Amino acid sequence: MFKTIYGLAVEGLWRRRKQTLLVVAILTISFTLAVMLLSYTSSISATNSAYRDSIYGSWYGYIKGGQESDEEFFSEAEWLDSLGASVSYGTVSGYGIGTVDDNFADMGLTLDEGRLPEASGEIAMEETLLSSLGYDYELGQTVTVMIEADEAIIVRSYTLVGIIKTYTNLWNVSGVTLNSAIITSEDAEDIAASVNRTSYKSDTTYFFTIKSGYDVDNAVAEVNEYLQSTRTTSITSYLQATVNSVAISGKQSESDTMSLYVIMIFVVTILAIIIINILTMQPEVNKTVRLRSLGATRSQLLLLTVLESALMVLPALILGIAIGSIGT
Repeated sequence: MFKTIYGLAVEGLWRRRKQTLLVVAILTISFTLAVMLLSYTSSISATNSAYRDSIYGSWYGYIKGGQESDEEFFSEAEWLDSLGASVSYGTVSGYGIGTVDDNFADMGLTLDEGRLPEASGEIAMEETLLSSLGYDYELGQTVTVMIEADEAIIVRSYTLVGIIKTYTNLWNVSGVTLNSAIITSEDAEDIAASVNRTSYKSDTTYFFTIKSGYDVDNAVAEVNEYLQSTRTTSITSYLQATVNSVAISGKQSESDTMSLYVIMIFVVTILAIIIINILTMQPEVNKTVRLRSLGATRSQLLLLTVLESALMVLPALILGIAIGSIGT
């Protein structure tokens, strides 16, 4: 019975071969575009993710209000991949000024020009901060800044040695002052000494990543347990690590947009096939009537329709994947 119905399906498609070829062509184009869009989506999403990470940085978690003992705790953690520290000693026009270590710099500081400070009297600044202070992006110039530290006002002049791509307003951190102006440890200690107040202290934030293969939930639980045992503050946010963080994120990803395009392609394809079938409906109605008069059941007619559709879809799918892959 199946062979008979299969033969009828092949015969029917050959009899209306112009319509069949048109449907196969439409389906092939649809599958080709879908494959190319999906491949493009995957590629561009991965590329943009790597691009964002390389420019703005990425980490798994961070803790605020860092203490000296925190470094010892992290150094003993088997799951730790990298620990970066950002220490703020005050603000300049609302932007943080302080130090960063090499690991923190590797997590996402990108220099448009120059380098990070290496000697006392040098400074690297974000583009945004330079602009807000009225300076251009010329290395080697002297930059005078007014530093606010624990209500004290300190004026210092530095030599600009690096221009940092803006990142502080793009990192998803809460209650943390990131440094738009980076100086050496010696200059940072000079700021602290100039404040001359017992209540003053620098603000340290630690950012950490976890080695691949380790249970991140256990690692975070270990960090939270440590924080709760070493902090006496009643502020909940200081008693737990902020996790699943990245430098920058968008509300709608490229994959969301491309998925919409793929859906639109298939909707248009289905509409085109429906229109073609409507235009050639009368011969199909006549064929159905003849088969019913010869004793064909509804299930047999349904199987015939499925086989005809499969014989058009499968070649189009194979061709679409092949052409789409080559096109990609």
